[in-house]
Amino acid sequence: DLSPSILSLLNFHNLHSLKHIVIGGELANQNTVSHLHNQFQINFYNAYGPTEATICSSMKKIDANWVNSDIGLPFDGVDYIIIDGELLINGHLFLGYSDNDLTSKKIETINNKIYYHSGDLVCFKNNSFHYMGRKDRQFKKNGNLICPEEIENFCKNKGCDIAVLYNINNTLELKYTGLIEIEYIKHKIMENFPAYMVPQKIFKIDDIKRNINGKIITKLTDVNKEIESLIGLDYNQFRQVAMLSQGEFSKFLLASSLEKTTIFRKIFNTEFYDLLQNKLKSNMLSKKDEI
Repeated sequence: DLSPSILSLLNFHNLHSLKHIVIGGELANQNTVSHLHNQFQINFYNAYGPTEATICSSMKKIDANWVNSDIGLPFDGVDYIIIDGELLINGHLFLGYSDNDLTSKKIETINNKIYYHSGDLVCFKNNSFHYMGRKDRQFKKNGNLICPEEIENFCKNKGCDIAVLYNINNTLELKYTGLIEIEYIKHKIMENFPAYMVPQKIFKIDDIKRNINGKIITKLTDVNKEIESLIGLDYNQFRQVAMLSQGEFSKFLLASSLEKTTIFRKIFNTEFYDLLQNKLKSNMLSKKDEI
């Protein structure tokens, strides 16, 4: 089971005996898969399934009519239903999370069947299920609902190897890898999407950050977690530190624990509470002396 973004790194000319490849985990570049399928006569299968559904719950064999959103039909013993656009899965499910509250949010009993809320947006058309994006990645911009995967998938089909759309302070930023130029991809997006979906900033980069599981970091919450794990500060704390002058920041790096406490009081404007604490302590000692 390969991540589709790995395909472009493989030399298929040296893989003469390879006849079948299962891809999954992210939307594939439709042009890349179709080209490899036709040139090397390899059977490709697009697999879908979250870990909570024991990794794989449906699969689609790729043919000339395949589109990369197509995840096929559920396996025997698995049932799919769609509620408010979200895919719910029954069959071959995990036992639950260690966090009981999270389990109760993600598991629901419907008609005496246990279903898992996948968080994936899907639709059913042409006798197959189609992945449309993540429910938790949707956002509104100036009142318009935007699904980032719609732009990302379009960019992949226009030649980007990887594309990720971010909403940063209500500004759309697209980052992508591949050979195509920024002006080309921007022009194609403007031709095919309404103005509110056109990214204000587009960056062509060498690689896109992934988490420890190899998945592309797409959400700001993921980015914030990565920052926190690296430097021990959350997003807001990091912003405050970044606003320090170079001289003060150097002092912070070299400071003792007590000195860092003083610096943090200044960063987060908590000097008042320190003064209040000292004042209360002073009053308490004064009362003791009177007694």
